[in-house]
Amino acid sequence: MKFLPNDPTGDAARPPIVGYAVSRRVGGAVVRNRVRRRLRAGVHLHRGMLVGGATYLVSAQPETAHAKSAELHEALCGALSKAQDALMSR
Repeated sequence: MKFLPNDPTGDAARPPIVGYAVSRRVGGAVVRNRVRRRLRAGVHLHRGMLVGGATYLVSAQPETAHAKSAELHEALCGALSKAQDALMSR
């Protein structure tokens, strides 16, 4: 996951923007769509960690297709924590 810093004059009252990038290296169309759905569900579970007005990019590596849900949620939680730290240090 990458945190994309916004313009510092951005509105924090605006909802966060989350984009998903799942390349063909992850698998065929069915696998990529399944991974994208799982990522969206994981971000939804951790939506309290998203900062208003921020932009996030969640990218999937090929091993994401075979990751268990607990591993996926743990990785997302860690990435969101890093993004929060990056935002707070700005």
